[in-house]
Amino acid sequence: MPLEESSKTRYSSLALSDRTQQAKIQREQNFKQAGDLYRSFSRKDRQDLIDAFGGSLASADDVSKHHILSFLYKADPEYGDGVTKAAKGDLLRVQALASRLVD
Repeated sequence: MPLEESSKTRYSSLALSDRTQQAKIQREQNFKQAGDLYRSFSRKDRQDLIDAFGGSLASADDVSKHHILSFLYKADPEYGDGVTKAAKGDLLRVQALASRLVD
């Protein structure tokens, strides 16, 4: 069932005129941010996420599955380990791939 849009969350219709700048973020910390988010969840929500994500990844092609699992492991070892088990992945391979990732 779709959620009703709240008038409090509508985008601004204020007209703007100026220049924009596109610049690289100096230090994104994508894995740290993902790990922080994972750890902010309750124990039950973490397990639900692990089960759902693992179930979805179980049928993915082997290379893609292990790359994604390494991202999750780099974000949080508990997260990566749990999803790896649920997805029937190779934990040693996941750990090796994760060790080469830089945040």
